[in-house]
Amino acid sequence: MKLINSITFVILLITIPSTKLFSQTLSNLERINLLVDQSTKEISSALKDTTNSYLVENNTPSEYSVLNDRVISDLSKKGIKIDNNSTMSNKISYTISYAGVEYPDLFKDGIFGGYLLERKFNLMGNYIVEKEGVVISSNTFEISNVDTISYDKYSFIENNSLPFTKANVPSKPFLPSIIEPVIAITAVAVTIILFFTVRSK
Repeated sequence: MKLINSITFVILLITIPSTKLFSQTLSNLERINLLVDQSTKEISSALKDTTNSYLVENNTPSEYSVLNDRVISDLSKKGIKIDNNSTMSNKISYTISYAGVEYPDLFKDGIFGGYLLERKFNLMGNYIVEKEGVVISSNTFEISNVDTISYDKYSFIENNSLPFTKANVPSKPFLPSIIEPVIAITAVAVTIILFFTVRSK
């Protein structure tokens, strides 16, 4: 009986997928928005005096224009006063040169677990802060972030109207789909044989 219990325990260890904790799955656009938030941190730290107002001049290409409002919103949340007066001498020039996602890897969560998709996000650009016509801060930024999601949620994370939120997904490997049923059937067969063999003795 101990032999059967040991074998059953081993089989369970093999068949139970590894446990991974995932936070709420955010869309690709939401993840890129978080990178935009990171890119404005240095700007806000350069503007410690929040009594002045600034014109935000977005020079981002039209393909990323949906991110412009996020820049203004996040700067405002960080305490920077935004003014739309185009004649202002206080100005923040902000440019996104690249924003996008890629899927570097598709892998299994354990032998019999589901497929997991790795996502890598990238944001590149630069900014210039002018106060009364004088440049007080400027820099380039290149920010990346990687996370892992269930492949089953893949269809919900991209936005078809925003090409930069989309990328090619690696194909599922063909071999594991054949091997898994064979392993499962073999494990069950071995368990049954051992059960009747031990019982007969």
